Formats: sequence, C-alpha cells, structure tokens
Amino acid sequence: MEPPTGDIVSFSAEASDFDRPNGDLEYEWTFGDGSSGFGPTPQNEYDDEGSYDVTLTVTDEYGASATATRTVTVSNRAPTARIAYGPRAPLTDETVVFDASRSSDPDGDRLTYEWEFGDGNTTISRPTTDHAYGDGGPYDVTLTTIDWDGGRNSTTETIEVSNRSPLMCSTLLMNRSVAICDGRCRIEFASLSG
Repeated sequence: MEPPTGDIVSFSAEASDFDRPNGDLEYEWTFGDGSSGFGPTPQNEYDDEGSYDVTLTVTDEYGASATATRTVTVSNRAPTARIAYGPRAPLTDETVVFDASRSSDPDGDRLTYEWEFGDGNTTISRPTTDHAYGDGGPYDVTLTTIDWDGGRNSTTETIEVSNRSPLMCSTLLMNRSVAICDGRCRIEFASLSG
C-alpha cells in the first residue's frame, strides 16, 4: 500500500546482535526526504508524492553496523469536488452560475476545474462559470477537479431546467377590441361602432 502525502508513516525494525543483548543496539534512520529518526519504531510525514529511499543503520556498542534500504512510494491525495449553482430552479435560456469554490485539495495544490453541463457542452474554468440551457429537462452536471500532481475527483449534480410558460393573449369583442395579456403584451383598444 502506498501511503498518501500528509499521512504519518510508521516504521519498524528488528535487529539481532549475536554478541550482546539487543538492548545495546542503536537505530538511525534517514527517510529520503531530508529528515531522520532514531529508535526501532520512528515515524515520518511526507509532504510530497514520490519514491523515497529509507535507510536504516543499526550499530552495536562496539561500532559494528549493518545497513538496509527500502523504497517507500508516497501517493498524491486526490482533491474534493463540490458543486453549487443558482438559481436552483432555472428556466430555459436563463443563465445558471456554477460555483466550485468549496472544492479543495488536502495537499494544498492549485486546482483545475472541468465542467460537463449534461447537454454536450463542456468548459475548463476557474472555480465559477455560467451556462444557459436551451431546452427544459433534467441535466447531469459533472465537475472534475484536478490538482497539479494529477489527482482527480468528480462529482455530479442533477439540475432540473423548466420550460418557460407560453404567453397568453385573448381578445374581447363588444363595442371595443381589447387585448388582455400577462403583462408582456401591449393592450389595444379599437372602436367597433360607426
């Protein structure tokens, strides 16, 4: 198993001294990232992904020593991806603002944001972007966050886009003609009497 960056890695060593009791042994570690430790069970935290050569030197009280090296591979932790959007109940052709600013990377890496809007359109953007849907219906919006070390994480949110209501106009005929609408039509008056 590869430990992820930022985790505490525990090491353990067993050595035998054929001449004396094992309690007289000294354990010296170098962890491959510039840090070191002592004793049979030290710990180390790796900040960056990569392969590290961990070297243990065991020395007895007379100065005789033995050295062993093992490679530890530390993996990158994937970022999180979180979607927020508004308005929550958009209409067709209305601009929807998508926000990924609550996404984060546990290693503190900068992120790239890839959006798939569910209608065939995609974009790579900063944390916020906007999009308008030409047709009503449910759309699965997918956000993929990518950190600078290649770690990826995706999340999907279903957005429900509603069609706009049609305009309704009607005409009253008596002595006058009046067009009655929902506020977006003009009202006309016409006299039918001579």
